Amino acid sequence: MSPPPYPRIPHLVAGRGTDDDLVLPADAVAALLGAPVLVEEKVDGANVVLWIEDGRVESALRSGPGAMDRAGQLGPLRAWAAEHDEALRRVLTGDVALYAEWLLLTHSSAYDRLPAYLVALDLWRTATGLLPVGERNAVCADAGITVPPPLWTGIPGTMTTLEQLLGPSAWASGPAEGLIVRSLAEPSLRGKLVPAGFRRLGDDEWRAGRPRNRLAEGVSWH
Repeated sequence: MSPPPYPRIPHLVAGRGTDDDLVLPADAVAALLGAPVLVEEKVDGANVVLWIEDGRVESALRSGPGAMDRAGQLGPLRAWAAEHDEALRRVLTGDVALYAEWLLLTHSSAYDRLPAYLVALDLWRTATGLLPVGERNAVCADAGITVPPPLWTGIPGTMTTLEQLLGPSAWASGPAEGLIVRSLAEPSLRGKLVPAGFRRLGDDEWRAGRPRNRLAEGVSWH
């Protein structure tokens, strides 16, 4: 069976997303700010999931198998997965699914120095749910799978600490789309912070077609 849809990550600050975006409750924000966290750059692509079913590496968009592929991203993703089959199987062993961002096409951020088109967000196991981010990092490093750029580790204390981390992207010439703040103790406790005035692309803009992001110099599709 395919894994469940990737959990939506709520905003830490209300009013910086669309009307249907989730916002983390105040008590959860306080818990996140008061304990050790890992802050990563929020990468801007198509959310996908990969898993092993009947001995094959399968892949799907966030909404699951059979969902409409409005930008034609599944074909290139499956070609990439076929070429990286051995590495992916090292990640997906033991009933593990990989939630990732597929960065082939430009969304709101135009990347011009990507280390890879697939960037791991989370690992999920049927019996236990989301794995700790430290385990994600270790498993992905062993398999050579890219994770988002780490920005800071510590106890934020206040939102000001996090706001000060908003800045340039590690993989684009412009600013980062935002931050993902992850609890180091509780894998399901996380939130996102985007700059004031951030706007996500709408469906009409998607239908107009998007250019491809670019890999860093010396990095190939393979």
